Amino acid sequence: MKFAPSFSLSPVVGAMDKLARITFMRIPEAVQGQRPWDDVAWDTLEASGYVLGLPTAQVRITGEYITDVLTNQAHPETPQQALHDLLFRREQPR
Repeated sequence: MKFAPSFSLSPVVGAMDKLARITFMRIPEAVQGQRPWDDVAWDTLEASGYVLGLPTAQVRITGEYITDVLTNQAHPETPQQALHDLLFRREQPR
């Protein structure tokens, strides 16, 4: 079991961590077929936000949810759930 701290020293460290994960983990996994390329694209979009100082995390949250609804992978039961999932990260299945 790996130890994963639940805090970040600074946004710069978070940005460097995300860029390193994309370069050394996500892209090789996608090339080997272990990860879909759209995950790599969303990770890259979010990482570019750190570098450029743009709020891309919210764009990712909303965009992923809309994509999931349109591809029939998400099924909101109420308008409140749909609004919540548009604005906040959803729990990932384990």
